[in-house]
Amino acid sequence: MSARCAACRKTYSNAHNLKKHHARQPLCTEWLTLSPGIKDYVDAKFELPKTSIGERPNTTCTVCSTEFSNTGNLNRHLQTTTICGKWALFNSMAPQFEAFHHLSGNLGNSSDEMGTFEEFETFETFDAPAYQLCHIIWSLFLIDREFLETQDMAAVLKDNNVQYIIAILPDAALYDSSTLNGVDHVVMTYTDHDTSIDVQQFDEQCRKIDELRKERGNVFVFCNNGYQRSLPFLCYYLVKFHNNEAPSIEKAIDLILPQVDKQNYADLRGGYIDSLKLLFSSVEF
Repeated sequence: MSARCAACRKTYSNAHNLKKHHARQPLCTEWLTLSPGIKDYVDAKFELPKTSIGERPNTTCTVCSTEFSNTGNLNRHLQTTTICGKWALFNSMAPQFEAFHHLSGNLGNSSDEMGTFEEFETFETFDAPAYQLCHIIWSLFLIDREFLETQDMAAVLKDNNVQYIIAILPDAALYDSSTLNGVDHVVMTYTDHDTSIDVQQFDEQCRKIDELRKERGNVFVFCNNGYQRSLPFLCYYLVKFHNNEAPSIEKAIDLILPQVDKQNYADLRGGYIDSLKLLFSSVEF
């Protein structure tokens, strides 16, 4: 029975010959170890009509190092030599995969949950805000009160498709809906010395974030003073609802804190982790 290589698509008379092919072709073997989500995504893009794969400063294939006399021959090589074309496309899209996961050290590792085809497709068409915000992950952004007071928020919200705002404040009256342009929102209130969390409310808002993510709508999160209340909420969201991205509080902090305070990240990390472990001690993730 014939057997086909899922990487380069060449067909062999039997499984034994296919196995020998994989032994001789490390590019194919390595391709098959990629995450299924990434393979499906690049395969679909590779099928699209195209005249070239990116702009190249020379006429050498960056995958197999073969030199060509002109760009046209190089492009034909990338279109007809499937495995080189796939790897060239994959390499050109690597920054997108890294941004999607914040996991540059594990890019393409099949042992990790790297996402589905639909998630990559959504992320590719997602337009992040042009302002200097703390981009946490996907369509989720962290801002602070200073940002609210120094920016034209009506323009920011309109220009960047912000569909929802989560405000964590001691009093709902502190939320200025006129400044925030009437965007759909929720205010999660707390008392000054309250160290507990409302699990039901947290879960409800986390689900809301995921619903809006499917619609490619941005969500802004902020609290009353810096990030003391918003950062725990974001950690909760990642660890409980996206455990493949943040399997622990430590990993969640490593995703969020460098974006919030890169300069002091190393000094603050341990204290935040200890505080969050205490805060979430009764929560089942």
